[in-house]
Amino acid sequence: NISSLNSFLMGFVIFGKLIDFSAQGLDVLVHRCIYEAAKGIYEQILPEVRSHLKSCKRATFRFTGHSLGGSLSLLINLMLLIRGEVPASSLLPVITFGAPTPVKPDQPKY
Repeated sequence: NISSLNSFLMGFVIFGKLIDFSAQGLDVLVHRCIYEAAKGIYEQILPEVRSHLKSCKRATFRFTGHSLGGSLSLLINLMLLIRGEVPASSLLPVITFGAPTPVKPDQPKY
């Protein structure tokens, strides 16, 4: 939607840089500010994620959020997957509500 695109572009104008995930085998550029926020949350939840995986053979995770929380949820889900912390079979679809896209708008859809 146009509001999400405007939010992304305004953040890009103010903060500039995008984070490139091509080294992880993904052709995607992520908004720097959203990535920095997601990294902080990721580091906080990682011990709990590992503990849950260790204690439950069929552990699953679902991330959800509204607005910026939705963008963060999507990116944290991606980070857990590409960093090999959680198998794809344990990650349920992310549910967002009114979330601005954390990736560059002209990136391919996955």
